[in-house]
Amino acid sequence: MSALFSSANRRRESVKWGLVGYTVVMFSFVTIFTAINLDVQSISYVDNREYPGVTNVLPPGPLGYQSFIYSQAISVVANLMFLLNNWLADGLLLYRCYVIYAMNYWVIAFPFLMYLASVGMGIMLIYQTSQPNSSIWNSVAINFGLPYFSISLSLNILLTLMIVGRLILHSRNIRNAMGVPAGASGLYRAIVTMLIESSALYAVNSLLFVGPWGANSHVADIFLPILAETQVRAFYLPPDAPRSSDMII
Repeated sequence: MSALFSSANRRRESVKWGLVGYTVVMFSFVTIFTAINLDVQSISYVDNREYPGVTNVLPPGPLGYQSFIYSQAISVVANLMFLLNNWLADGLLLYRCYVIYAMNYWVIAFPFLMYLASVGMGIMLIYQTSQPNSSIWNSVAINFGLPYFSISLSLNILLTLMIVGRLILHSRNIRNAMGVPAGASGLYRAIVTMLIESSALYAVNSLLFVGPWGANSHVADIFLPILAETQVRAFYLPPDAPRSSDMII
């Protein structure tokens, strides 16, 4: 927000109110998710740490209690905030790729179809987990969580590789045209810029969550809150971060 409203930015162009609104909405969603998630953790690990569980259905202890309240409003709202924020984050990454490829619709045609599939699976997932005695950890005939997270992860990796590839090619073409050798400092700046602008941090955190979750390990609970925060943070460069223009040196 500081960069968007900076005097230097306003001199070059008017304030991008669309991006301002998008930023506020994403920040609001992740804040609501974080607050509710912290409440769920305190209720589970402090107030109901001795939850007896349900034989052959729910395990005893905090994890069993979290599964017990998973279909209740407190958990459903948190899951909905996570999904909405996930869709906004993926949409912003898709738009960034679209801009970097000179707004070529054909380049993002397949990623856009993947995005629509991710939204569809997310709707089915929130509907499934809001049913009584349901959670993303339950074994059901059709688990919409697996295709949802798999498609979202695949989309992130694909878009990250597309953006990095485009930036590398752009950097090489400019260096060849200007006859400027790639110095060590320029190379480091180029790598940092590509990792930031491609939102590679988001893709890595998605992998850290989906891997344990696919293996049915509750280690995924550690990375879920981190992923929610990364979805917002990974897309916004700090004011003093390197820009794409640094890659020409």
